[in-house]
Amino acid sequence: MIVFRSAVAIDRYLIAERLGIQFWALVAWNLRQIRVNRGLSQKKLAFDAGIDRSYVGGLERQEENPTVDLLDAKALSSRPEEHGEGELSGGSHVHAAMNVIFLDIDGVLNCEDTPNPRKFPYIVDARLLSLLKELVARTRANVVLSSSWRTDPVGLLAAKYYDVPFIDVCPDLPEVSRCEEMLRWAV
Repeated sequence: MIVFRSAVAIDRYLIAERLGIQFWALVAWNLRQIRVNRGLSQKKLAFDAGIDRSYVGGLERQEENPTVDLLDAKALSSRPEEHGEGELSGGSHVHAAMNVIFLDIDGVLNCEDTPNPRKFPYIVDARLLSLLKELVARTRANVVLSSSWRTDPVGLLAAKYYDVPFIDVCPDLPEVSRCEEMLRWAV
């Protein structure tokens, strides 16, 4: 049984499902990558996380489903020296307890009716931005840019200039879909 603690978690699961990625396979793969990259045995990781070694093996083989508390455990952080929120550009930590809005600026913060007399490539409609900020405040969500603006330094500068409230950007992976970039950021 899968237990979701937020709409964002449901969205992540549905995106993975649409991509043909089994969510728990992705979680298991990431758990193993974190452990191997840190040079930890299953026994050492289990000790650090306060769980049984056989449970770690079961998680990696997808025989067990992790709890949100386990995924958020400091022992499983991909950067043991940090144990904080995510690193920029899609570090491979689990953002399990965070409400996230993946923002594609074009078509969300601007539209055909957005005034742009100078035909700037990066423009934000102040009215739409205020609606986004209200949504962020109501949901206490964090905004992650999934927009093509994130791949251009001028686009990122424009997002900062317009005060788009983002905390991070999805990784830029040209060979994969935008959904896959979001999943890579999220897990």
